[in-house]
Amino acid sequence: MAIYYAIVDGDPLTSGPNSRVYAPSTSCFIDGDDGRQRSMAYIGDKAYCEKCKSTGIIIGGARVDNNQRMIDLEDGRRQAVGGDYVLCKCPERPQVIARYGRNWMIEDGGSARAATGAKTTSAGNVSPAAHDEQVKAIGRGASKGYPYYIETVNGRIESGRLDLSGVLPRIYTDNADTYTIHWGDDALSHEGWINAQ
Repeated sequence: MAIYYAIVDGDPLTSGPNSRVYAPSTSCFIDGDDGRQRSMAYIGDKAYCEKCKSTGIIIGGARVDNNQRMIDLEDGRRQAVGGDYVLCKCPERPQVIARYGRNWMIEDGGSARAATGAKTTSAGNVSPAAHDEQVKAIGRGASKGYPYYIETVNGRIESGRLDLSGVLPRIYTDNADTYTIHWGDDALSHEGWINAQ
């Protein structure tokens, strides 16, 4: 089952820890796991990118059909979800990360589910296309240049080195699956490891 989480005010971007979404909506709020009530973000809302030091707009791009996203009845804009891109000055567009809006999710199977704490003014018939996961490396060793090697169960490989954000590439799968991340010397020891930088 594929799950997409709502993007809300304050959610980060893949371009750095000080990047953030600005969601000014007054029609839909979600209670975050931090106890704060946050405005839901929509395509066209702004986001600050720490990497290029500019404010861009959320343009969509996550693997969920735009017709399946919730619509803001006030202005007709579609809801933003984890994995959507931001059009800023960066040559490679950063993505928004669903951190605080995880009480509201879109599940495959054709229904939108608003979990406890979500307050919405409209709902859509929602069916995401795939699972998408993204890991952020934190703690000892999680520094710029640290090597990683990701293996999915179907044999797909992602490898490279961490950038300043510590965010690994987003892994997309059609079904619920597991994958393995190898770090440091363990990553370098794999024959398929490629330095992406």
